[in-house]
Amino acid sequence: MGVLGPQTVLAHANYVSDSDIALIAASGASVAYCPRTHAAFGHPPHRFRDMLRAGVNVCLGTDSLASNPSLSILDELRLLQSKCHDVAPEDLLALGTLRGACALGFSHAVGSLTPGKSADFAVIPLPATAPTWDETLNSRNAPAAVYVQGQELVPPDSCDCDRPL
Repeated sequence: MGVLGPQTVLAHANYVSDSDIALIAASGASVAYCPRTHAAFGHPPHRFRDMLRAGVNVCLGTDSLASNPSLSILDELRLLQSKCHDVAPEDLLALGTLRGACALGFSHAVGSLTPGKSADFAVIPLPATAPTWDETLNSRNAPAAVYVQGQELVPPDSCDCDRPL
């Protein structure tokens, strides 16, 4: 029907066949996988690994507060880290960063800390040892700061409401 294409983002894609995955891959469409919502509804294991192997751009989503206690991509990553020991932490991180930017057509501007891109990132406190992505995802620490375009966001509870963030 011509619906699938590089600007299409399919939400969930919980029940897909091999031929569905091949079709999605050939179209250039992306899939937004929501791990905690997927788990909340008791679906069988998601085929995101098969999709990635087929060349589908898979990114993470949060769905809604109806099936999640928070709308945190970091919490989605942490759940995957706890369940998907076969996936490298760096690959999981890409699901929550660069792959999401690609799905939305913004990978030229955001999604990685690369010269020329917007410096958008969160600071997560970790022990003084040399931290790894694995330690970051296994940590339960909340972000201590969030930066957008290199500027620290003011916490909402201390924000001057007349001034845009």
